[in-house]
Amino acid sequence: MVNHELTLRIPVAVGSYFGEWRVTWTGGWTRHRLSYLVMVVRVADASRSRFSGLP
Repeated sequence: MVNHELTLRIPVAVGSYFGEWRVTWTGGWTRHRLSYLVMVVRVADASRSRFSGLP
């Protein structure tokens, strides 16, 4: 399992997909910037990967 932390400019929902990456945790926003901290995990089965869009 491969995890990464990302800083995004728009909020995302837990369970959203970005290619083969799935959002597993959201952690608020950064100081002095309008950005959101999220953790993503790589999906093991490539057939399940999809882009669900953003809320």
